[in-house]
Amino acid sequence: VVEPAVETPRPESHAVDLAWPVTLGPQVVLELDGVDRKTLEKRELLPFLGDGGFDEALLVQSVDLIKTYYQDRGFYDVSVTSSEDRTPERLAVRIQVVPGARSTLEEIRFEGNEAFSSERLARLMKTAPRRLLTPGSGRLVDSDLIDDLANLRSFYALSGYDRARIGPTRVERRGSRLTLVVPIVERSKKSVAGVSIDGLVALDAAKVVGSLPLQAGGPFHRLLLDSSAESIRSQLEALGYRAAIVSPDVRWNPEGTVAQVAFHVLEGPLSTADAILLRGNSRTRTEILRRFVGIHEGDPISTAALLDVQRRLYRLGVFSRVSVHVPP
Repeated sequence: VVEPAVETPRPESHAVDLAWPVTLGPQVVLELDGVDRKTLEKRELLPFLGDGGFDEALLVQSVDLIKTYYQDRGFYDVSVTSSEDRTPERLAVRIQVVPGARSTLEEIRFEGNEAFSSERLARLMKTAPRRLLTPGSGRLVDSDLIDDLANLRSFYALSGYDRARIGPTRVERRGSRLTLVVPIVERSKKSVAGVSIDGLVALDAAKVVGSLPLQAGGPFHRLLLDSSAESIRSQLEALGYRAAIVSPDVRWNPEGTVAQVAFHVLEGPLSTADAILLRGNSRTRTEILRRFVGIHEGDPISTAALLDVQRRLYRLGVFSRVSVHVPP
């Protein structure tokens, strides 16, 4: 541990002596059983040995990395354990690896999926059964499986099945051959009966409704609702309605499975360019810069338009800093 520096003034020489108190912790000694240290260091699987000092969290991370390394090579049943033996002068960290026998993932079987085929769900997973022409297939890795299940849950939720239960998985064995079973309970689907927009004057409401992520007859999800509201705001903002307010209103049927969605819009004032001022250009003439601004008096002002002006002026290569904004 390095503590803050202690200052000792020396008035006669107008100087200050600095001293950093250092407390040496125990020396970290690594003991490995069942694995070669060079192999782990070459693949950066021992992060707790870095310059930042010993950290319990990094040791846990190291155990997970080693497990993933072996599972990715076909040793799904690998056992990786760690232990510590601590004294004031010495910290012995012991990592034991028992690879076990090699195994191959031969099949992924889904149970309970009615809305989507097993082939469709399998395409959402990195984990895949053994295929002769696909390198890396046939490996069952816990860290990849966690990501796969999260991806399946997101897919079901965005498809309207926000209460679907995916997993827990189980592994069936036939010697060295593995079968991964993924149980699914879909439950009821939430769908959209209709979508409408009121208060919209600057745009054709029917065309805007047709461009939204949330569609009549499609699935309902809060993310689709928020994305649709943001889409309406973005389209208005591009026209210069920078203060537009979009409020969604969702009405459910008694069973809570079918939603009627309405977006209430308050467009607000239209922002247009009244005057275009250029400041700070001491060497480059203003009339030359105006050719690259791309906005003229009376044009609508949007965030995208301002960023586009900034990019164009940067591309000239004569300015170290460009700031484009609308003053209050």
